[in-house]
Amino acid sequence: MSARRARAARLQKLVHFLTAFTMILKGVSKLDHPEGYWPLILFFFATGIYIAAITLMHERLHTHTRLLDATVYALESVATGAIAWLYALEKTQGLQYVFGLASLLFAIVCAVRLFRRSPQDH
Repeated sequence: MSARRARAARLQKLVHFLTAFTMILKGVSKLDHPEGYWPLILFFFATGIYIAAITLMHERLHTHTRLLDATVYALESVATGAIAWLYALEKTQGLQYVFGLASLLFAIVCAVRLFRRSPQDH
């Protein structure tokens, strides 16, 4: 593995861990006033745990890398879209656009990862 590819893999892991951390923090923040938010709270916790687990076990699951990566990106897309929607409901200044853009970018990466074969796939 070249140094460039190793650096890209470390950056990808960092992004996944930061996203998982963000999901769990959003679930924790909604615990302050959980009325009507229980499905979202559970979704954020489950998504954060799933993303972290798949990222940790990525090398062991290398035979299914493409599909697992696509599910992680799809969950990240849906979860960041949900956060954008929550921020829009809370009428925050600009955060809903940041998370909306992140959701769109995760969806694009999911589609590319799912439908394009890369030379590193086994």
